[in-house]
Amino acid sequence: VIIEGSPLDGDRFDVSPAGAYLVLYTANFAVFLMQAQFYIAILVGAFDATREAEEATFSARSLPAGFEELPADQRATASERLKAKAHFWCAYRAYDRFAWDAI
Repeated sequence: VIIEGSPLDGDRFDVSPAGAYLVLYTANFAVFLMQAQFYIAILVGAFDATREAEEATFSARSLPAGFEELPADQRATASERLKAKAHFWCAYRAYDRFAWDAI
């Protein structure tokens, strides 16, 4: 199926070729902008729905009452967390205490 736009010949182009091209391209550009606005509205609606779902998830994961979040400068760095996990993995629990306590 071949879809053809407005023909580029005829009386309009004989009288004022520059004006005919201007109207043709302006009309096509206006249709393009309307279609783009339609797609942008769909994307913004999807983004808003996702943001609301993320806010609900974040509030569900928030700290329980009575707890306070540490300031960013007092939180453990990634290397400190890795060191603590490695320490925990290497020091297994034996008889309700870590292995280094039994020595």
